[in-house]
Amino acid sequence: MSKRVRLSAIILTRAKLVLMVASLSFIGGCSSLVCDARTDEYTNELDKTLGQQECEQQVRSNLRQHRKEQAAAKKEETDQLLKASIENATSKS
Repeated sequence: MSKRVRLSAIILTRAKLVLMVASLSFIGGCSSLVCDARTDEYTNELDKTLGQQECEQQVRSNLRQHRKEQAAAKKEETDQLLKASIENATSKS
């Protein structure tokens, strides 16, 4: 794998990551709107408040889990690139 191809792969990976973080930030900001819509059916104000808090907690938990999965995938990809680079460098010696 040439240096230019590896650099392009890294840039593409980072661009994907930036786009994903931006979309997750947008989703996180909209969680209260989604949870408002989900809890509109409650007639009791306490139930509505508790339902909304639970909903927002679920959204945050799902976002954290997604970020962990993305970080693990990125680490795996980086490890593979590093391994390929090391193998390439040692095979030339």
